[in-house]
Amino acid sequence: MLMGVFVALGTLLFSTLIFFCEKSRSGGETHLAPTAPDKKKVDCSKCQKGDTDSKFNSMFDGFWWSLVTMTTVGYGDLVPQTSSGRIVGSACALSGLLLIAFTVPILVNHFMLYYSHSQIVHVSRNSVQEYATKALLAKVNSFAGGKVKKMKKLVSEGASQATHSQKLGKAYWKKRLHLRPARDGEDAAASKQRRACARHSQPLLAGPGAPAETDL
Repeated sequence: MLMGVFVALGTLLFSTLIFFCEKSRSGGETHLAPTAPDKKKVDCSKCQKGDTDSKFNSMFDGFWWSLVTMTTVGYGDLVPQTSSGRIVGSACALSGLLLIAFTVPILVNHFMLYYSHSQIVHVSRNSVQEYATKALLAKVNSFAGGKVKKMKKLVSEGASQATHSQKLGKAYWKKRLHLRPARDGEDAAASKQRRACARHSQPLLAGPGAPAETDL
């Protein structure tokens, strides 16, 4: 927008100057007519002949010329012919060069700043997401790792307790069987109880695949 304002101001200024400088060239000069016998002065501006004609016939021609000159295009369709017009044209061309030289780097810097800012925002968002993901995974691993360790400890303790209980049971039933009464002279109820204890305790003593003891 700043570049457009400068171009508009320069176009308005130099178009006005070039129009008035070139208009004075075709403004009523008089010369001696070589064919006149009495050598009277004739106004050549009325016949529009000679090199006194100016191509800047209106302000719009000045606008076109100043815009083409400031943007360093230079079509060459309109050329100043007076000394003052050439001075104005030189100033217009130099101002156009300075305008382009000063405004284009500013626009490029602003574009690069905006691009770098967008890249920084994108990278920061990705970094935040990666950090949050890593932190969440670390928390989950720590929590799950602690639970797994506790479960392993409980399982090992339960297995050791079960083994100890099994050993105690085997020792108890061995002692119980060794202390059973003799078969001679026992009554029917004691014999029945002894057979039941032997039948229930034999799998524990012999293992899961051993046959049960039977009394003949």
